Amino acid sequence: MTSQVNVKGSFKSGSFGIDFVLSTDFLTRVQDLFASDTASAITNATGILAALGFAANQGCRGLLHVIQWLRGRTIQQIETKSNTAIVHVDGEQLEIQLPILTLFRDVAVREAAQRMLEPLSRQGVEKFYVGTDNLISATITAQQAQWFVAPQAQDKLLVDEIRKIIFSIISLTFKEDNKWRLHDGMSTINAIISDVDFQHKVDRNQINFAKGDILVCDVRVRQWQSAQGAKTDYEVIRVL
Repeated sequence: MTSQVNVKGSFKSGSFGIDFVLSTDFLTRVQDLFASDTASAITNATGILAALGFAANQGCRGLLHVIQWLRGRTIQQIETKSNTAIVHVDGEQLEIQLPILTLFRDVAVREAAQRMLEPLSRQGVEKFYVGTDNLISATITAQQAQWFVAPQAQDKLLVDEIRKIIFSIISLTFKEDNKWRLHDGMSTINAIISDVDFQHKVDRNQINFAKGDILVCDVRVRQWQSAQGAKTDYEVIRVL
Protein backbone atom coordinates (compact mmCIF):
# COMPACT_ATOMS: atom_id res chain seq x y z
CA MET A 1 0.00 0.00 0.00
CA THR A 2 1.41 3.34 -1.01
CA SER A 3 0.23 6.92 -0.84
CA GLN A 4 1.28 10.24 -2.25
CA VAL A 5 1.30 13.37 -0.14
CA ASN A 6 1.20 16.81 -1.72
CA VAL A 7 2.12 19.81 0.42
CA LYS A 8 0.26 22.94 -0.64
CA GLY A 9 -0.09 26.46 0.66
CA SER A 10 1.88 28.10 3.43
CA PHE A 11 2.85 26.54 6.75
CA LYS A 12 1.50 27.79 10.03
CA SER A 13 4.02 28.19 12.81
CA GLY A 14 4.44 24.93 14.70
CA SER A 15 2.04 22.97 12.51
CA PHE A 16 2.07 20.83 9.40
CA GLY A 17 -0.89 20.88 7.03
CA ILE A 18 -1.21 18.67 3.98
CA ASP A 19 -3.66 17.87 1.21
CA PHE A 20 -3.82 14.16 0.39
CA VAL A 21 -3.83 12.68 -3.07
CA LEU A 22 -4.23 8.96 -2.52
CA SER A 23 -2.93 6.73 -5.27
CA THR A 24 -5.24 4.22 -6.94
CA ASP A 25 -3.69 1.17 -5.28
CA PHE A 26 -4.28 2.62 -1.81
CA LEU A 27 -7.93 3.34 -2.61
CA THR A 28 -8.27 -0.17 -4.00
CA ARG A 29 -6.75 -1.63 -0.84
CA VAL A 30 -9.24 0.17 1.39
CA GLN A 31 -12.14 -0.65 -0.94
CA ASP A 32 -11.24 -4.33 -0.70
CA LEU A 33 -11.76 -4.11 3.05
CA PHE A 34 -15.26 -2.82 2.40
CA ALA A 35 -16.38 -5.60 0.04
CA SER A 36 -19.69 -6.17 1.82
CA ASP A 37 -23.23 -4.81 1.74
CA THR A 38 -22.81 -3.12 5.12
CA ALA A 39 -19.97 -1.02 3.71
CA SER A 40 -21.49 -0.16 0.34
CA ALA A 41 -22.21 3.41 1.43
CA ILE A 42 -18.54 4.35 1.64
CA THR A 43 -16.95 2.57 -1.30
CA ASN A 44 -16.51 5.82 -3.21
CA ALA A 45 -13.41 7.97 -2.75
CA THR A 46 -15.17 10.68 -0.75
CA GLY A 47 -16.71 8.14 1.60
CA ILE A 48 -13.38 6.43 2.11
CA LEU A 49 -11.67 9.72 2.96
CA ALA A 50 -14.42 10.42 5.51
CA ALA A 51 -14.04 6.92 6.98
CA LEU A 52 -10.32 7.49 7.39
CA GLY A 53 -11.00 10.87 9.01
CA PHE A 54 -9.48 12.91 6.18
CA ALA A 55 -12.78 14.56 5.22
CA ALA A 56 -15.70 15.83 7.26
CA ASN A 57 -18.80 13.66 7.39
CA GLN A 58 -21.54 14.76 9.76
CA GLY A 59 -22.47 12.07 12.25
CA CYS A 60 -19.56 9.80 11.30
CA ARG A 61 -16.40 9.38 13.34
CA GLY A 62 -13.48 8.45 11.12
CA LEU A 63 -10.47 6.30 11.96
CA LEU A 64 -8.37 9.23 13.19
CA HIS A 65 -11.14 10.35 15.54
CA VAL A 66 -11.62 6.85 16.94
CA ILE A 67 -7.90 6.52 17.71
CA GLN A 68 -7.95 9.92 19.39
CA TRP A 69 -10.96 8.90 21.48
CA LEU A 70 -9.18 5.73 22.61
CA ARG A 71 -6.12 7.71 23.76
CA GLY A 72 -4.00 4.56 23.75
CA ARG A 73 -6.40 2.68 26.03
CA THR A 74 -7.13 -1.03 25.57
CA ILE A 75 -10.54 -1.93 24.18
CA GLN A 76 -12.39 -4.09 26.71
CA GLN A 77 -15.44 -5.10 24.69
CA ILE A 78 -16.96 -4.62 21.24
CA GLU A 79 -20.65 -5.11 20.58
CA THR A 80 -21.58 -5.46 16.93
CA LYS A 81 -24.98 -4.62 15.49
CA SER A 82 -26.26 -4.75 11.92
CA ASN A 83 -24.32 -1.71 10.68
CA THR A 84 -22.47 -0.36 13.72
CA ALA A 85 -20.23 -1.42 16.58
CA ILE A 86 -20.14 -0.15 20.16
CA VAL A 87 -16.63 0.09 21.62
CA HIS A 88 -16.33 -0.10 25.42
CA VAL A 89 -13.30 1.33 27.24
CA ASP A 90 -12.98 2.22 30.95
CA GLY A 91 -16.69 2.71 31.45
CA GLU A 92 -17.02 4.81 28.29
CA GLN A 93 -18.52 3.72 25.00
CA LEU A 94 -18.42 4.90 21.41
CA GLU A 95 -20.66 3.78 18.55
CA ILE A 96 -18.98 3.65 15.13
CA GLN A 97 -19.79 2.26 11.70
CA LEU A 98 -18.61 -1.31 11.08
CA PRO A 99 -16.29 -0.27 8.21
CA ILE A 100 -14.46 2.06 10.63
CA LEU A 101 -13.86 -0.93 12.92
CA THR A 102 -12.53 -2.85 9.92
CA LEU A 103 -10.07 -0.03 9.22
CA PHE A 104 -9.03 0.10 12.87
CA ARG A 105 -8.24 -3.63 12.92
CA ASP A 106 -6.28 -3.59 9.65
CA VAL A 107 -2.57 -3.42 10.51
CA ALA A 108 -1.56 -2.14 7.06
CA VAL A 109 -3.95 0.81 7.35
CA ARG A 110 -2.73 1.55 10.88
CA GLU A 111 0.88 1.46 9.71
CA ALA A 112 0.01 3.95 6.94
CA ALA A 113 -1.57 6.26 9.54
CA GLN A 114 1.55 6.03 11.68
CA ARG A 115 3.79 6.93 8.75
CA MET A 116 1.50 9.82 7.90
CA LEU A 117 2.20 11.36 11.30
CA GLU A 118 5.99 11.05 11.14
CA PRO A 119 6.40 14.86 10.66
CA LEU A 120 5.27 15.27 14.27
CA SER A 121 8.56 13.73 15.39
CA ARG A 122 10.47 16.64 13.86
CA GLN A 123 11.63 19.48 16.03
CA GLY A 124 9.27 22.46 15.93
CA VAL A 125 6.30 20.55 14.45
CA GLU A 126 3.55 20.58 17.07
CA LYS A 127 0.35 19.89 15.16
CA PHE A 128 -0.80 17.86 12.19
CA TYR A 129 -4.11 18.60 10.56
CA VAL A 130 -6.08 17.38 7.56
CA GLY A 131 -8.98 18.92 5.70
CA THR A 132 -9.68 21.70 3.23
CA ASP A 133 -8.87 25.39 3.24
CA ASN A 134 -12.32 26.03 4.73
CA LEU A 135 -12.74 23.09 7.12
CA ILE A 136 -10.25 21.14 9.23
CA SER A 137 -11.42 17.55 9.67
CA ALA A 138 -8.86 16.40 12.25
CA THR A 139 -6.07 17.93 14.30
CA ILE A 140 -3.42 15.77 15.96
CA THR A 141 -0.74 17.12 18.28
CA ALA A 142 2.80 15.86 18.73
CA GLN A 143 1.85 14.55 22.17
CA GLN A 144 -0.99 12.50 20.65
CA ALA A 145 1.19 10.86 17.99
CA GLN A 146 2.02 7.97 20.33
CA TRP A 147 -1.64 6.90 20.23
CA PHE A 148 -1.29 6.23 16.50
CA VAL A 149 1.57 3.74 16.72
CA ALA A 150 0.37 0.70 14.76
CA PRO A 151 -0.17 -2.58 16.62
CA GLN A 152 2.11 -5.49 15.87
CA ALA A 153 0.78 -7.72 13.14
CA GLN A 154 -0.61 -10.94 14.60
CA ASP A 155 -0.02 -14.26 12.91
CA LYS A 156 -3.16 -15.72 11.33
CA LEU A 157 -3.73 -19.46 11.69
CA LEU A 158 -4.71 -20.94 8.31
CA VAL A 159 -4.28 -24.70 8.81
CA ASP A 160 -4.55 -26.80 11.98
CA GLU A 161 -4.81 -30.52 11.35
CA ILE A 162 -3.51 -33.94 12.38
CA ARG A 163 -1.55 -35.90 9.78
CA LYS A 164 0.12 -39.31 9.80
CA ILE A 165 3.71 -38.86 8.64
CA ILE A 166 6.73 -41.18 8.41
CA PHE A 167 10.03 -39.62 9.48
CA SER A 168 13.66 -40.59 9.58
CA ILE A 169 15.64 -39.06 12.45
CA ILE A 170 18.31 -36.49 11.56
CA SER A 171 19.12 -35.49 15.15
CA LEU A 172 17.40 -35.64 18.52
CA THR A 173 17.70 -33.40 21.53
CA PHE A 174 17.04 -33.66 25.23
CA LYS A 175 16.76 -29.92 25.82
CA GLU A 176 13.68 -28.38 27.39
CA ASP A 177 12.13 -27.38 24.05
CA ASN A 178 12.49 -31.05 22.99
CA LYS A 179 12.69 -30.33 19.26
CA TRP A 180 13.96 -33.07 16.98
CA ARG A 181 15.22 -32.69 13.43
CA LEU A 182 13.31 -35.09 11.23
CA HIS A 183 13.18 -35.86 7.53
CA ASP A 184 9.94 -36.81 5.78
CA GLY A 185 11.55 -37.95 2.54
CA MET A 186 11.35 -34.53 0.94
CA SER A 187 12.53 -31.98 3.48
CA THR A 188 14.00 -31.62 6.95
CA ILE A 189 11.82 -30.10 9.66
CA ASN A 190 12.09 -29.28 13.36
CA ALA A 191 9.32 -30.91 15.38
CA ILE A 192 8.32 -30.71 19.02
CA ILE A 193 7.87 -34.17 20.56
CA SER A 194 4.91 -34.01 22.94
CA ASP A 195 4.21 -37.75 23.23
CA VAL A 196 4.92 -38.19 26.96
CA ASP A 197 5.02 -42.01 26.92
CA PHE A 198 7.51 -41.97 24.06
CA GLN A 199 9.65 -39.39 25.84
CA HIS A 200 9.74 -41.52 29.01
CA LYS A 201 10.84 -44.59 27.05
CA VAL A 202 13.63 -42.60 25.40
CA ASP A 203 14.75 -41.15 28.76
CA ARG A 204 14.89 -44.67 30.28
CA ASN A 205 16.80 -46.07 27.29
CA GLN A 206 13.89 -48.40 26.55
CA ILE A 207 14.09 -47.32 22.92
CA ASN A 208 17.33 -47.36 20.95
CA PHE A 209 17.86 -45.70 17.62
CA ALA A 210 20.00 -46.97 14.78
CA LYS A 211 20.82 -45.67 11.31
CA GLY A 212 17.85 -46.07 9.01
CA ASP A 213 15.25 -46.18 11.77
CA ILE A 214 11.97 -44.48 11.03
CA LEU A 215 9.15 -43.08 13.14
CA VAL A 216 5.49 -43.36 12.18
CA CYS A 217 3.79 -40.43 13.87
CA ASP A 218 0.56 -38.57 14.32
CA VAL A 219 1.65 -34.99 13.72
CA ARG A 220 -0.21 -31.77 14.42
CA VAL A 221 0.59 -29.41 11.56
CA ARG A 222 -0.19 -25.72 11.97
CA GLN A 223 0.43 -23.21 9.21
CA TRP A 224 0.38 -19.49 9.86
CA GLN A 225 0.32 -16.34 7.78
CA SER A 226 2.76 -13.88 9.34
CA ALA A 227 4.21 -10.51 8.44
CA GLN A 228 7.28 -12.35 7.12
CA GLY A 229 5.23 -14.82 5.08
CA ALA A 230 3.98 -18.35 5.68
CA LYS A 231 5.39 -20.49 8.49
CA THR A 232 4.69 -24.04 9.63
CA ASP A 233 4.90 -25.64 13.08
CA TYR A 234 5.13 -29.41 13.61
CA GLU A 235 4.20 -31.23 16.82
CA VAL A 236 4.52 -35.00 17.13
CA ILE A 237 1.61 -35.83 19.42
CA ARG A 238 1.96 -39.62 19.15
CA VAL A 239 4.63 -42.02 17.98
CA LEU A 240 2.92 -45.16 16.66
